Amino acid sequence: MKRLTVALLAVLAAIFTTHGQTSEQIVPADTAIRQGVLPNGMTYYVRKAVSKKHIGEFRLIQRTGSLVENDTELGMAHFLEHMMFKGTKHYPGNTIIDFLRSIGVAFGPDVNARTSFENTQYILSAVPLTGESRIDSCLMILRDWSADAIIDGAALDAERNVIVEEWRARSVSDDGVKLFKEINAGTRYAERLPIGSMDVINTCTMEQMRAFYKRWYQPQNQCVIACGDFNPDLMVRKIENFSAT
Repeated sequence: MKRLTVALLAVLAAIFTTHGQTSEQIVPADTAIRQGVLPNGMTYYVRKAVSKKHIGEFRLIQRTGSLVENDTELGMAHFLEHMMFKGTKHYPGNTIIDFLRSIGVAFGPDVNARTSFENTQYILSAVPLTGESRIDSCLMILRDWSADAIIDGAALDAERNVIVEEWRARSVSDDGVKLFKEINAGTRYAERLPIGSMDVINTCTMEQMRAFYKRWYQPQNQCVIACGDFNPDLMVRKIENFSAT
């Protein structure tokens, strides 16, 4: 799947490396990338890649990371990332994971998400696109993540311990965290580690999480990526249609 990886990297480069460059620094545009902005403000990037027949990758990149959190929200961007897998409008409960497993997409290696200082990425990779309905389903998952997460109180409470265990695991390498904070002293990077504050994680409410989600998960802060063995014209039309549902 080497060429699919190269194609995806070209798309990511188009997103993350164009701002702040001089004319001599600008990476040449990949003419195979279909790029546009939907009427609601969401950006999309579509690229055909045929390294492996009927395989595709989908991503939702949310321009919301730990740097946007205020002092009462430390860790909520990352916590919210976890909640996206606990139920959405069209995929309640754990059915996102159940559906993806049913088509051979494994949670962890192929389905994942990560939160950084600047953004949160949701990733569906190695997706077998042997039927048009699978494209529709993957785009619906991205659409639900972008605007229709349920954020149920019981699921929120159940997930707190998962976050705490992540924090404990990362605390083992505390020297690295201390060094990072020293290097970035006086900046928000030193004060806004994505893992956040366990005081916030243990006490934040469903209402607070929903308010954070509603405030930041807006289409102008989002982009959708589709890369793989598919008809790019059809993919663009589908993304345009799904944004309107």
